[in-house]
Amino acid sequence: MTSMKKIHKWDQVHERNRIHRFEGLKDQPRVAVAVLTADCLKFRPWDEFANRKLYKYCINSNFVKRQLGLITNGVAQKKICVERFKTICLPFLCVEEQKVLVQKLESKLSEAEQLDQTITTALQQAEALRQSILKKAFSGQLVPQDPNDEPASELLTRIKAERADTALRTKRKTT
Repeated sequence: MTSMKKIHKWDQVHERNRIHRFEGLKDQPRVAVAVLTADCLKFRPWDEFANRKLYKYCINSNFVKRQLGLITNGVAQKKICVERFKTICLPFLCVEEQKVLVQKLESKLSEAEQLDQTITTALQQAEALRQSILKKAFSGQLVPQDPNDEPASELLTRIKAERADTALRTKRKTT
């Protein structure tokens, strides 16, 4: 294996007092891949050949996640090896096309984030309006009040008396 051209501080992972440095693969010298543990794999394209943001979006896409699901082994905790990881299909565009694609992706993601924020705000306003309507309904402010209606306190007293009377009648019938 050949060493990477650059080693950055983020290329080291500290795991149980061990430092892992990443090396490129012989048949793919443009991409750094290394197994950190049996459960973790790091993929890092070199800046000269690939836009990291594009590959971050690719790796997180459903297309690649489906591929990863097919090549991982294990039941409780899935594992992947470098050889299987090399079989994943990823787009390889020229650097300029990658930049344009990332700009378009980020623009669309920004629009989606703004729409999400707008929807969240609208839902909060709808909930506040609902609460306001309920409050007015229970306080009798939604419809004009008839002055000839009996007060609520008298109505409640009458309902309680009727329930008590009904309970007495039912008790007498059962005994």
